[in-house]
Amino acid sequence: MNALLIQRTAAAHWYTQEGKPFHEVMKKDGTGMRRTTLADARKVNAYPSVTGILNVMAKPGLEAWKQEQAILASLTLPRIDGETEDAFAARVVTDMDAHAKQAAEFGTRIHDAVANMLEAQQEPDAALAPFIEDLKDCIAHHEIRGEVLEKVVVNRQAGYAGRVDLIGTMNGLRCVIDFKTQKVKRDSKGNAKPAFYESWPLQLAAYAEAYSAQDCSLCSIVIDSTQPGPVHLKLWDKPKHEYYRLFEAATKLWQYQNNYNPTTSEVV
Repeated sequence: MNALLIQRTAAAHWYTQEGKPFHEVMKKDGTGMRRTTLADARKVNAYPSVTGILNVMAKPGLEAWKQEQAILASLTLPRIDGETEDAFAARVVTDMDAHAKQAAEFGTRIHDAVANMLEAQQEPDAALAPFIEDLKDCIAHHEIRGEVLEKVVVNRQAGYAGRVDLIGTMNGLRCVIDFKTQKVKRDSKGNAKPAFYESWPLQLAAYAEAYSAQDCSLCSIVIDSTQPGPVHLKLWDKPKHEYYRLFEAATKLWQYQNNYNPTTSEVV
């Protein structure tokens, strides 16, 4: 079996120094767009995204989910007569990537619906409404108000950018909030067990620092992507500056791994 069945490029978001998305560039032959690479970013001193930087951190939960998707795909995909092991394995990888893409698209739709609801008071479409209903109650209960919604924030001094979900107030206090969609697992009694990952408060702290929101709390809200029901809210317990120091360390590691610092355009 070949060492690598499919050349897989991890999705990476980039931004210009003006904060404009630079996620894709035109192909050399002009036939369409392709993902931006590190080489493309170097040419314009583009900034990596917050989530791109945080990919340097190990994410055991995410890796376990990917492995689970691969196993499920290998168990459920029908075999084709005469198909080689390499060809079948390649189809397994393609199938698991399709599931990941569907999950990402659902997350994008939920984010858009939440932003429209908070900013323009628009009701979500019928398909998403059941997933948003409990979130509306959560927002009302905690008096969540948005000052900034779905906005790209840029930290030119540190050399990164990203799109923050919400900067505003919660219960009258300054807060940065990120909405996450997730296939929430349940225990044997049916109790929801959402996963709150250690990289999430670092992501929130990076957004807060880029927006100069110094005295603020950081909050993650998980929406179950598999069935409508209560949302899960976590207010991170450490001060923002402690999480941001960890993000700064991740940034330095990312720059070292990629030999790229957009603030100096020099090899690290």
